[in-house]
Amino acid sequence: MGLDQLSPLCPWELCDHLGLIVLSPAELPLAANDLEQLTVKDPDSWSGLTIRSSGLIAVIVNPAHPKSRQRNTLMHEVSHVRLKHVGNRVDVSEDGILLVSDFSQEQEEEANWLAGALLAPREALLAARKAGRTPAQICQQFGISSELCLWRLRMTGVEAQMGYSRSRR
Repeated sequence: MGLDQLSPLCPWELCDHLGLIVLSPAELPLAANDLEQLTVKDPDSWSGLTIRSSGLIAVIVNPAHPKSRQRNTLMHEVSHVRLKHVGNRVDVSEDGILLVSDFSQEQEEEANWLAGALLAPREALLAARKAGRTPAQICQQFGISSELCLWRLRMTGVEAQMGYSRSRR
């Protein structure tokens, strides 16, 4: 994809590179009332899902969520695919579409960690903090939420490393 280790990774471009299809609910053959339920009446009930059909893999992302959450959701679903996770429950629609849900807690954690690492790699976070960028600026740079940014700064040890560096001056 031609990125260096400090460049933000666009989840949509990664999906294109991996041959995954990204759709919104409006692009699915849904009844108008079902679409309204998913995107207007109860948009907080879901973030994304992956479907498999005829050898193709598609990720459906909730367009009602902020772009930073859509990025994380998409990368989370890509992580499940790349980690070859199999859900605890698998349903097949009348059209033969495979719907996987209810991943184990361990699989959810793995997907969260991989998604976070892809969206905000440690080296990129460290470089940003060394350049004096605030967490808010890092959120803008990588298109991520403040929650994800702060979690990655803590979990990667970047904040501790920066604090240690400042205390030694």
